[in-house]
Amino acid sequence: MEHYAPHPSSQFEGFYSKFDFESGAHIALIICSVPKASTRPHMVSFTYYPKSGSPIFQREEFVDSIERNITDTSSNAFELRIPGIGYMAVHANGTTSYRLSAPEWSLEADSDSVTTWRADKNTPEGWMINLPLPLHWHVHSINSPCSFVLSIPPLGDDHPVADRKGRGHIHQEKNWANSFPDAHMWVQAFNTNDQTGVCLAGGKIMGQTAYMLGYRSNDLVLDFVPPFSVSYLNMPFLSPFMSVDIDWETRSFSISVSNYVNKLELKARAPKEPGWFGLASPFPDGHRPNFCRESFIATIDVTIYESEGCHQCHATAPRLHERDLYHSNCQSTLPSASNTIEKNGALSSIPMAFLDRTGSTRKRSRACEECHRLKIKCDVSTSLGGTCERCSRTNLECIPAAPRLQRNRINELEVQIQELRKALRKQSSSTSPSSSLEDYDAAVLAFLDARIPPSKQQKLLSLYAHHAGAAWPVVRLPMKLNYIRARSPVLLLSVVVFSVTQNAQGTELEVHDELVRETMRILGDEVISKGQRSLELVQALLVATFWSKSTRKGQQVSCYQLVQLATDMAIDLGIAGPLLQPSPAAYFSMHEDPTSFEARRTWLACFVALSTSSISTRRPIAVSWDAHHRECLLHLESTGDPSDILLCQIVRIIQLVDEISNCLCLCQSAVFVDGNDYNTYATVKHLKSKVDAWVAQIPPSLASSQTLKVWQHVAMVYIYELVLHTPTNKASFAAPFIPGRIIVKDFPKPANIIPFLQTALEALIQHCHAVINTATEMDPTLILGLPTFCFAPTVLYSLFVLVNLLVASTDPTNTYGQCLSKDNFRIEQCGLKLRMLTAHMTSLDPAMSCFTTRLFDATSWLEQWYGDYSTILGRYETNLLKDTEMT
Repeated sequence: MEHYAPHPSSQFEGFYSKFDFESGAHIALIICSVPKASTRPHMVSFTYYPKSGSPIFQREEFVDSIERNITDTSSNAFELRIPGIGYMAVHANGTTSYRLSAPEWSLEADSDSVTTWRADKNTPEGWMINLPLPLHWHVHSINSPCSFVLSIPPLGDDHPVADRKGRGHIHQEKNWANSFPDAHMWVQAFNTNDQTGVCLAGGKIMGQTAYMLGYRSNDLVLDFVPPFSVSYLNMPFLSPFMSVDIDWETRSFSISVSNYVNKLELKARAPKEPGWFGLASPFPDGHRPNFCRESFIATIDVTIYESEGCHQCHATAPRLHERDLYHSNCQSTLPSASNTIEKNGALSSIPMAFLDRTGSTRKRSRACEECHRLKIKCDVSTSLGGTCERCSRTNLECIPAAPRLQRNRINELEVQIQELRKALRKQSSSTSPSSSLEDYDAAVLAFLDARIPPSKQQKLLSLYAHHAGAAWPVVRLPMKLNYIRARSPVLLLSVVVFSVTQNAQGTELEVHDELVRETMRILGDEVISKGQRSLELVQALLVATFWSKSTRKGQQVSCYQLVQLATDMAIDLGIAGPLLQPSPAAYFSMHEDPTSFEARRTWLACFVALSTSSISTRRPIAVSWDAHHRECLLHLESTGDPSDILLCQIVRIIQLVDEISNCLCLCQSAVFVDGNDYNTYATVKHLKSKVDAWVAQIPPSLASSQTLKVWQHVAMVYIYELVLHTPTNKASFAAPFIPGRIIVKDFPKPANIIPFLQTALEALIQHCHAVINTATEMDPTLILGLPTFCFAPTVLYSLFVLVNLLVASTDPTNTYGQCLSKDNFRIEQCGLKLRMLTAHMTSLDPAMSCFTTRLFDATSWLEQWYGDYSTILGRYETNLLKDTEMT
């Protein structure tokens, strides 16, 4: 009962008990605390729900305190004591006693036993229960038999005798959290006749949409948890295992989720009215009434499919289980910032917290004082004489709130955006180009200042210099804010928006999204609409490339396109050397000093971006390494400062990776290099010696650099990757590195393995582990400062290669298994290290505004995948053994 016991440090904690009586009636009992709330911090919510769904009796008792006491430390038995009402006691054996008496109702109940989530896993979250996630969900018992005595005097004869004393079953669970989710969905049902049940919870969390789901029957126990039941980055093409459809208008919810063994389709629907009742929900300021809607007369249909074959992960057999579960639950919580349903169908929650909108309901320009204080939707109905629904229900005087300065401030910001857009449109018709440019720069600065004050901009500049700019010194900035504001407002905007997290930026999520969206639009106007060219604009594009971001809705310009724009502009400025001449249109706008330190740094930064883009997408590089690159490198190495020395080492290893790619034809899908060929061995040996030579020449001041160490081992992984190549699978090693792209069939199967290949297989595992180990030992703050464009993807690439090699070597028909044991791969240890790193990173970037955080968070698929793959492999080997014995 470790997870069911109280969590004193949580921001809120709620215990939910759902009683199903033999008569078909239900009780929903919630005991919830928000200890630091200023109003209504503690609540006991009691809802009696008859079989017919009407009339519903509900009382929400807001009390001064709820005592959460551990009564037995060895078993984590505990009591929730509510002064003046009673207690809920969970005993050492897991059973529960309820002794609650309020002015208009009383309940005495005792469970006989506990039905845990499953025998080998006592909580839906599994290992994730120990992570510092914003919200946790634990199910104590899915169907405990119980006895009860219930009294509700106000109902009189409407309270059936069968519902006053008898037998039933209890479903018990709890939530606790350190922050509050944007939206939440809950579905639960259990058919005691055939012992079939389902329980689901999830919604929007940490900028993603994720669910946890369990299905139970006499012959089947299934769990679906992230990374399968999750929408990565809220992008459908990165969510191949799950799809969700929510439609409040029809009161329906459906989800389809699969793993490598099973697929589950669930459809829940409930009548519109009657049957829905409101519940108060926990918020930082206290419990807000009617922020959740729930029905106990929903119908839930569940269909299960099972895959066939060891590597046929996506093939499905005829349906195994099909169940209709009646008189069940469907619950949803509103997004905290919205209360209207979206019309485009891309929903992450059902807005069930408010009354169905009809022709008699209208929207008032301002909320009433009470609704404004509670920060809830204020619906004014003409049928109620201009009184909002909440004030009418609670017998309060409905007084429109006075105008707030906040609304005026929002209007002011909207005007500034319009002025910025007008300034952009005026550029083409202005009679004075210089004055127009000044107006435009002023509009950009006004837009930035309205969201991030100048004092904060100065701090963010310093933060960039000491973190992102120090870890990856491709763009150097002066520390004088006024200087950069006067010289290049767009570069300043790009740095303060892209190079720091939303948490460090100190902005609200909506403001952060607006900054990302508008900054990218401003860059587009500068480059495409106006045709501007400057060294600072190239640098702004590079910053937006290396530390690329998207909004929470996934709106994002491709960073690969930004690389091309930055490189083309750099060539037009004349900083690319004599072999690359500017385009005719740019001939008279070349940079005045193409050999300055800034120009040389910027051109080398363009090469780093181009090369890492090439190896990631497996496309030939647009501009190859040439003599001018080498001249810039040697010049910075001989006369530059320590930051330039680090940049030069980064350039050297990136150039070496580019050479590896060219020698082994990694970006030429039609060219096959055989890893089981002695001629290949000579090339590999030559490239390995070059990597060793680079390591030997690293200056002593950078010898301990973990960033360079990661790139050293990544270069070796690129060298040995060819042991997994076939004439037809090379494109599979391009990004994105997600489970759906793991090679399950098309890998090499040499009849005879030469000694070089055996050595290469072992070395590939060693270097993949070295990349993961080094990265997970790094300071999370340093990792957040490294470019999202090319650092985190290389770590994911190494993990992806390691998993592909595992699949190839464990295939019973492949000779790789003769050289490698499954234990050599240490997948579970890698998963644990990545999980701990992700936990530290999300504590620094809780909104996952940085793509690096999102990418490392996406590695959570590894452990679930490994467990499922081991199950499939074990099943295959067992069947193979049986077939062998029979023959």
